[in-house]
Amino acid sequence: MKKLSLSILLVFSILLCFNLLSYSEEGPVYDIEGGQTIEISVTAHEVAKVRFTPVVGGEYWFESHTTYDTSCSVCDENLDLLYNPGEDDGQNSGEGQNFRIRYTFRGGDTYYFLCRLPEDIPPITYNYDVSLTMHQPEQSHVHQWNETVTQEPTCTEDGAAILTCICTMSESRVLPPLGHAGPTETVEATCTQKGKAVQHCERCGLDITEVLPALGHEFKAEFVVDKPPTCTATGTKSFHCIRCGLSQSGTTQTVPSNGHSFGEWGVLKPAGCLTTGTDQRICSVCGADETRQTPVLGHDYSSKFTVDKAATCTAAGTKSRHCTRCGDKTDVTVIAEKGHSFGNWVTTKKATCTSGGSKQKSCSACGAVQKKATEALGHKYSTKYTIDKAPTCTAAGTKSFHCSRCSAKTGSVTVKATGHSFGTYKTVLKATCTANGKQTRKCSSCGAEQSKTIAKKGHAFSDKYTLDSCATTEKSGSKSRHCSRCSAVTDKVSIPKIAGFTLSKAVYVFNGNPKKPGVTIKDSRGSTIANKYYKLSYESGCESIGKHYVTVSFSGRYAGTKKLAYRIIPNDVSGLSAKTSGNKITLSWNAVKGADGYKIFIYNAATKAFEPLGETSKTSFSVSLSKGTAYTLAVKASKKVNGTAFSSSNFSKINCATAPDKVNARVTTAGKEATVSWNRVACTGYEVYMSTNLNGSYQRVKRLSSPDALNFTKTSLKSGQLYFFKVRAYVKTGDVIVYSPFSQI
Repeated sequence: MKKLSLSILLVFSILLCFNLLSYSEEGPVYDIEGGQTIEISVTAHEVAKVRFTPVVGGEYWFESHTTYDTSCSVCDENLDLLYNPGEDDGQNSGEGQNFRIRYTFRGGDTYYFLCRLPEDIPPITYNYDVSLTMHQPEQSHVHQWNETVTQEPTCTEDGAAILTCICTMSESRVLPPLGHAGPTETVEATCTQKGKAVQHCERCGLDITEVLPALGHEFKAEFVVDKPPTCTATGTKSFHCIRCGLSQSGTTQTVPSNGHSFGEWGVLKPAGCLTTGTDQRICSVCGADETRQTPVLGHDYSSKFTVDKAATCTAAGTKSRHCTRCGDKTDVTVIAEKGHSFGNWVTTKKATCTSGGSKQKSCSACGAVQKKATEALGHKYSTKYTIDKAPTCTAAGTKSFHCSRCSAKTGSVTVKATGHSFGTYKTVLKATCTANGKQTRKCSSCGAEQSKTIAKKGHAFSDKYTLDSCATTEKSGSKSRHCSRCSAVTDKVSIPKIAGFTLSKAVYVFNGNPKKPGVTIKDSRGSTIANKYYKLSYESGCESIGKHYVTVSFSGRYAGTKKLAYRIIPNDVSGLSAKTSGNKITLSWNAVKGADGYKIFIYNAATKAFEPLGETSKTSFSVSLSKGTAYTLAVKASKKVNGTAFSSSNFSKINCATAPDKVNARVTTAGKEATVSWNRVACTGYEVYMSTNLNGSYQRVKRLSSPDALNFTKTSLKSGQLYFFKVRAYVKTGDVIVYSPFSQI
């Protein structure tokens, strides 16, 4: 921040000669009220008139904020002199430049505050500020204070505020330091290295570091193997530090080798009749092996012959004794041919009455065949008649002598009809309520039928209703009076179908207790179905978060089942808070019973809806967002059950913001004015602070509520005084204000 020096030092005479003062001189007239500040313009040889009327009464102060000395008086409405500052009542609060005048006025009258430059001043115009402040209100007045922060407290320094009343009275108040606040990052100390705990203050950006001393080694008097022994090599062991594992010097001892642990001998290469073999065994720990040679076995010929080539009916074969191991053979012997071995004759084509046949025989060893023909047999007629066409009750038949070997016949004669043979009548169709019955009898020979009618009976309806069909959710049911003899019904009454199910509660908040909602069931006519026609059953575990079902099982005049779903969800998140560190916002909240995770949302003003931002199983969540921006974030508790997430009903919302970037400020001066300008950053607005001491206390002199307001001019500065300025951006959302770091001084 640049240093501002005001070089204009004008000293004017404050002498006033009351007898020579003329109020007839022309000059501007300004109106002012209590607590108001105005800028007036005074030219040499001219009187500026400030007109005011007390509305409450009491003691008032006139104050000037300028670098010019003037003559000043207070007159009544006729410009008659009432007051001229004397040694007691006129007080300088600057270096002979500013003045402060106290006077008690009568309420309701009009007064003038006159200011005039000495006559020897050249005719030039000078501007300065005048304020009017009521100092002591009436005794019946009750102050209504409004606090304005003039200096924001920091982590280590006091702030300041001014309390003002509508009567224009004011008091100052000291705001205590805020203290450092922010997350602490810890680097744990080790046996040989120091650790540290660093708290990053989210308000001032200062890092507060606490050094954590090294822990030192802690050795345990219990051996730990450093190098395990093998089958052939020794190992080592020593005492170790229980934290870092370092081996303690001077405690190392030797662990003897284990030696091989061989298994049983196994055949690596078997010995043959003419070749040696090899056996092997292996160490089960390291895999090392040992081998040994086994002797040649020699041939082992069988005492029995094996046929090498079988003899056939027409060719000789061979046989020999074989080695049981390698198949070598000895004592080869010839086997003589066998010759054919024919079996019995077999008929291949039977002879008939009118044609001859054939037969053959085969060798059972090689299948060779011999064939020959057989003669025709001739007819062989029976001596008894065979019925060719059986006689019926009404038609004659025929009979003849048949050949016993073929279908030939001879000597055909006629057989006369037999006549009907009826049995007793049987009921073939019973008489019903609405139809006649029927009785018939049949001829036992031909099946011819005779029949007679049985008269119908008429209906016999019951006095009681019978349920014909149960009502379901798909269709209506019915009941009626039934005939005791047939399926006829009368007086049919409809049972309206099941039309609607209403749970007493569809969503519960988890508290660990079973949830069993009641069910109201309506039929298609809007009537409530009595609970005697159904039972409710609830699945086990209906106290846990998730989707559950109540099953309605119908009985009586209703049939079927219906599963109705209801949900148990986590409670809403409570205790939601937000902390800002740069462009990172960290949300924290209280754990929700039964939840295994939390969903974080961000409000989208364009869609007017909360959109997913992230998920966590912890009770805090950090996210980096655009700098200098206000956000509305929300959290819902959640639990995943069988792949489905069940979330609390309501968003727990909080307004928060990310800190703006630090601005780069510069100061330019012109006369008694200083203009502070800076670069634009994303924010709500900017605050300008001023001090007359580089390392002293700064007071806020202006808050600008637009991100496009990139400069501020401070007027009426003192000549010869050094001034220092710094600027910071801020974001405001609701009651939350987040500041950027101050610009460089």
